[in-house]
Amino acid sequence: MKVSVILVNYNGLVYNDTCIASVLENGWEQELHIYVVDNGSADGSMERLDETWEGCPNLTLLYMGENLGFAAANNAGIRRALEDGTDFILLLNNDTCLEKGMIGELVRAVVTYPDCIAVPKIFYFDRRDTIWSAGGGFSRVVKKPFALGENRKDGPAYDAEKKCANANGCCLLFSGKTLEKVGFLDESFFLYYEDTEYFMRAGEKGVQVVYVPTAKLYHKVNGSTKGNDNPACVYYITRNWLMCHKKHLGRGNYLVFWLYFMLNRGAWTAIWLLRGQTGQARAVLLGIRDFYRGRTGRYLA
Repeated sequence: MKVSVILVNYNGLVYNDTCIASVLENGWEQELHIYVVDNGSADGSMERLDETWEGCPNLTLLYMGENLGFAAANNAGIRRALEDGTDFILLLNNDTCLEKGMIGELVRAVVTYPDCIAVPKIFYFDRRDTIWSAGGGFSRVVKKPFALGENRKDGPAYDAEKKCANANGCCLLFSGKTLEKVGFLDESFFLYYEDTEYFMRAGEKGVQVVYVPTAKLYHKVNGSTKGNDNPACVYYITRNWLMCHKKHLGRGNYLVFWLYFMLNRGAWTAIWLLRGQTGQARAVLLGIRDFYRGRTGRYLA
């Protein structure tokens, strides 16, 4: 059985080597290949990879030429892996580190539960006893995504393998058969919410998420995007949250969601204005505007 690992690189010089080493040393004894897909990096990260891993038969570097977004780069890697005859696809953020045996545990789960997406127990990289995500779900009406176990100390409560509706997209494994059923990532999102939309779509097609606690991952949370400290990220979260839920909520639930969304974004806008973070406040307005204009893809301030 062949596992193909897709890593998207965008100026990830400080992350790539640690992540790649943890994949290659993970203990998967069957065929394994890593595809690093570059989104137009300018930090020398791809040159560094070419030098460090020169001659490694398990690594292929792919170049998008420009930043086409997280989903587009993942899709390019997936297509190349399929051309090369893969059985399983592992989408993995490059600001992560795998614990030994993680890949094998995820594959075991996918073999055990056909037509599923397997996800690991995810810890903070710098707090390795604290959970960032142990699977997840959606709230009942507005379908707000949430992570189970977030900021909790690890313990028996998070040791049961189980099916759930949602998870974090920084690491997920599925088979080629599941890909045929669910499809590729939606490239219109560019960044953020493409994973949430994917899990929503999967659920609608009868594909469940399986949380595998024996598969463990350590994540440098917001290592590459800086989260709410970056106005571009605020923009993507605002616009893409609307895009995602417009696609997957019925009319009645969407109206309730819209009220919740406006309260949420209004509260955050007030906080940012009080802090003097006018870039974030402006990004909220631009995100809402561009949603109604039908503008997708990359953020243009």
